[in-house]
Amino acid sequence: MRYANGETPMAGDRIKNSAGGLGTVTGISGASGHSEPTRIAVKWDEGIVEIDYDFAAKFTLVSRGSAPKKMRHGTAGFS
Repeated sequence: MRYANGETPMAGDRIKNSAGGLGTVTGISGASGHSEPTRIAVKWDEGIVEIDYDFAAKFTLVSRGSAPKKMRHGTAGFS
């Protein structure tokens, strides 16, 4: 599954639908190894909670979110 502009969906992507609505991909599923995802979950800015889609070609990638930050474990602030 790919967006209309050919990019493979990733969690954190900002996307736009054909009506100009913006949303954020909150999760992907069905991807294993080098295969592409088969479903994406999107939270739309218009207040719609979250919807699963099995067809990403009707969306366009606007921007790609950064990868989740890894937590660093240390002793700063602890005695």
